[in-house]
This record gives sequence, C-alpha cells and structure tokens, in this order.
Amino acid sequence: MDKTYSPIHSWRDKRYLRFYEIVDLIVDELQNARPEKGGKAVKRKSRGARFESLTYSVEKIIRDCVAVVFQRKRIQAASIAKSYSHYPADRDDKRLSYKITVKRAYEGMIALGYIEEVKKGFFDRTFSIGRPSKSALTRYEATSKLIDLFSEQEQKCLPALLPPKIVPELIIARRRVETAKGSKRERLSFRETEETTQMRENLKKINRVLSEHWYDLELDDEEHQYFLKQMVSKEAQDNGRKYNLDLRQIHLYRVFNDEKLQTGGRFYGGWWQQISREYRRKLIVGGKRMIEYDYSNMHPAMLYHLEGLMPPEDTYTKVIAEYFPEHENNREPLRRTIKQAFNAMVNSPKILKSPPRGVRLKQYGINWKQMSEAIIESNKPIQKYFYSGYGTRLQRIDSDIAELVLLHFADMSYPVLPVHDSFLAHNGFENELNEVMALAYRKKIGYNINVNLKQVKTADHCSEENYDFGEPTTDDLDELLKAMDVGHENRLQAFRRNKYT
Repeated sequence: MDKTYSPIHSWRDKRYLRFYEIVDLIVDELQNARPEKGGKAVKRKSRGARFESLTYSVEKIIRDCVAVVFQRKRIQAASIAKSYSHYPADRDDKRLSYKITVKRAYEGMIALGYIEEVKKGFFDRTFSIGRPSKSALTRYEATSKLIDLFSEQEQKCLPALLPPKIVPELIIARRRVETAKGSKRERLSFRETEETTQMRENLKKINRVLSEHWYDLELDDEEHQYFLKQMVSKEAQDNGRKYNLDLRQIHLYRVFNDEKLQTGGRFYGGWWQQISREYRRKLIVGGKRMIEYDYSNMHPAMLYHLEGLMPPEDTYTKVIAEYFPEHENNREPLRRTIKQAFNAMVNSPKILKSPPRGVRLKQYGINWKQMSEAIIESNKPIQKYFYSGYGTRLQRIDSDIAELVLLHFADMSYPVLPVHDSFLAHNGFENELNEVMALAYRKKIGYNINVNLKQVKTADHCSEENYDFGEPTTDDLDELLKAMDVGHENRLQAFRRNKYT
C-alpha cells in the first residue's frame, strides 16, 4: 500500500501531497543515515509509533520554517523548543517528543543540510516579577537545499503549498499562577461532558470550513516588509527578534480559565487575531476584501442587561462627559483608555491601586484613583461588578455568542473570522452578518444590542487609493500580468490549484 494513505499518515490532507512527498523524502534520508557513535555506525531506524512521531516531527519542522518564506528571497526564522522540559508527559501534542523531535528530526535535518540554526535559545535566569523575561527559543531557517526541493514557480507561493498548522487540542483549560520566578500558565484538567463533546464537534465543523479558503494580506513586497517590522517593538528588534506571519495558522480552539469551563472560552488560533486592526483592513479571503463588525459596548451592555437595565448609549463617552469634560474636544484617545480601564476593573478580582498595563493617564492629567472612581460613579447600577473578577464570566458568554455566529456561516460553508467580540466577513455578507450577530446576542442575553461596522483607517505605508472600489483597471496586458504577479495573487492561485486538482 502507498504509505501516503497508510494509517500512520491518516492525518494527511490529499490536497498537499507535494508537501508530503518532500516530508517522506527527508524522513527516508533520516532513516537511512548512519550517524557515527564511538567510531561505529549505529542503525537507528524508527518503526511503529516512533516512525509516526519522526514523520510528524519532520512535517512540523518543515512547515514551520517554510510557512514564513513568502518568496525565495525572503526567508525568516522559525522557532523550536530544544529543552527537555518543553516535552512533558502531559504536553498538548503527544506526537512530539524530545528524543524524536529534537534529537532525531531537528538535529538530523541540520546534519543533512536542510535547515540551519541561526540563533541559540536561552533561559533568562535573572527574570523577576514586574520585568519582562528575555528568554527565547532557538531559531532556525530553511536552507537553499530545502527550498530547492520546490520548483521555481512553487517558490513564489510556498505558504499556500502547506497544510494548515495542526491544533492538537480544541479545548484548553488553564490559569495563570504566580511563582517565585514570575507568572506561568498552569494546565487544568476538566471533566468530559456532552457539552465538551458538542464544543469539539462545532469547532471541527468551523475549522473544516476555514480550511477550504485562503487568507492573506493585500500588501505588495515593500508594504509586507514594513508590516513585519511594525509588528515587533523597537526593543525586541534590537534583541534580534522578528515577527513571523504564518498564513497556515487558521484553525481555531477555545481557551477556558477554570476546571468547570465557566470562565473564558474565547476562540484563538487564527493569525488574523495577532495583527493590528489597521492591518486587518487589508485582509483578503479568497482574493476578496473583508469588512469587520463588532458589538457596541459589549461587556458594559451585558452587565446592564444582566441587571435588567438598559445601558447608556456609550458607556465610555458618558464617563468623559460627566467627569472629564475638558477632554470632550479630543475624546477618542481618552475613550480608548477608559475602555481599557473599565474592562481591567471588571476582570480584576481585587482593587487595583495602580493603572493596569497599557493604561496611560499622565498625558490627560488624571491619576488612577480619579479614573477608577469616575468609572464606578458613572456606572453605579453595575458597580458590584467592578473588582469582582466577573469579566472572565462575561468572556464565556461572549464566546458562546461568537460560536453561534461562526456556526451560522459554517453551515453555509462560508468562513467568518472571529476577533473576540468582532467578526470579519466578505462585504457581500454585510447585512447578514449584522443580523446574525444581533440575533445571537438576543438569543443568549434576551436583549437587543447595536452592531457597528468598524471604521478603521488603513495602516500607514499602505496605499488606500480606490481601496473600497478596487484598483484602477487597464487594458495594457503587460500591466495586468505584472499586477497578477504579486505575492498574495500567486499564493491564492497556488491554493486553488491544490484545492481543485
């Protein structure tokens, strides 16, 4: 039997056989290599579960480094955890292990010349609470030997030739705990129920639809390079860090914050969730431009509705009008700050004596005590929710609302992309998205809520000329061909060839 379709390779998608051919080629080389140990050749062929782990590890190593190679001349580094402690028995993906993934696959591919290590990882032993850790994973790149396994045409669109990044767990429960070395995420076990079974089935349906489409950014090469730089802070750039945009990271999973799955539950996993809202303006799905809708004042509205009350038209602007009227003429930046503060106050289980991270008040001449008291006084009907930790329960409710929206469009075989309380869809679905979002909220909460089209300016350095109405047309064939020979168009065409052949 052709091993491509054997049970060992049952996770493989037939659309990406070209990629799997290269994986199998390298696995065969690793299997037949005879590394020297003590002067003698040692036979180390993997079989059974170890062979599956080796194949899976090689697939992951190749996908992770090739997925960020948008064309031959632009190669970026991928990361890998080389420490034994990163592969515990209860790890998310049990097909990855230190002995196979690191020692056999990673080091073996370096020895064969398919990848090269460009920066060693390290653990920041000087880390302390209140100071960001400088720890970093090992970085590696695909070499010319690996890239040359793809044809010249394929090298123009490498991310589109790869299967989506695998999500080992669709439902995750974890919480942040404080240790002597700072905070860390602790995995939690939870009981399997009919509800968790249904959640997984829903995620499988949503992810299956997401896999049928191609997601990209409508940027030319210069804009794309600028985008990658903008996604990393100046300090991180000085430390040699770069942002890697993995377009194959499209499958969603849900993250809860407690064992009973009553808090959290939001959808994560999509690469579009990691980019700034200005760049989401340039998102295209199947070559089509998108629009983004969100709920108006969602968490404040939910709190008022839970009390059987009608919320203010705009909770955050109301605080400005009542307590900081001197900023009325330039209220938008302060409104965003109040929104951050409001959500932090609802999320925190204890009174905050200083501004939460990201809330900067000095420029407004306001101190944290004034801000906190103004928000509470302006929202007296719901003041019991501030500093209660109730925000994570609201996240569970808004994630269930999001699930309803995603399932509605998944049943139509159309992808809608979630960003917590907002959604991206092709502008042809504008009216339906608006209606479905409003209906989903009403179904869960029992009240109406406003749904708004997000009016976000395009990121600097990106041309906005004629953006809403398409690019200017031309009857010059050379110009048309040149316009088609850009990264996102090449990747889209490659994805379609894979899908329909």
